[in-house]
Amino acid sequence: MCANYLRSHYERFNGLDDVYQFRVPETIPAFSFFDIRPALDAGRNRADAIQDKVDHFHDIMRMIMGREQYGQAFVANEILSYLIKALFDEE
Repeated sequence: MCANYLRSHYERFNGLDDVYQFRVPETIPAFSFFDIRPALDAGRNRADAIQDKVDHFHDIMRMIMGREQYGQAFVANEILSYLIKALFDEE
């Protein structure tokens, strides 16, 4: 966890008793969510593979936040879509 966050949390809440820290590589296996290479290798065209990632990201966020609350963040969702697509910009 970021040391800056821990310092600010400590200041605001007078301690770190309610902070759960874990080492990500040992606890959560790493995988590349935004990797479109498997889709490209399977014959999917680039634009569709990118859009699939955008859609999958939004599906996951909708499940985490709830459909109604996620739908209320329309502008943020649009910005996130553009940022994800920018990850794949060849330039």
